Amino acid sequence: MSVREIAKRAGVSPATVSRAFNNRLSVKPKTLEKVLKSYAEIGISLRHYRRRIAKTTGGRRKMAP
Repeated sequence: MSVREIAKRAGVSPATVSRAFNNRLSVKPKTLEKVLKSYAEIGISLRHYRRRIAKTTGGRRKMAP
């Protein structure tokens, strides 16, 4: 599942999904709820997402595509 697919489900931009997953304070609580709900509906945990990002970036935090 890509960030773009989650964004499309939640009705937000991919950048917003990335900010939400990286715990940015600039994401409104209502928007964060929509993003996390969309992600939960898919059945993948946020831990899985973060683990995948860590593997693909060599442990460095990086904005998701």
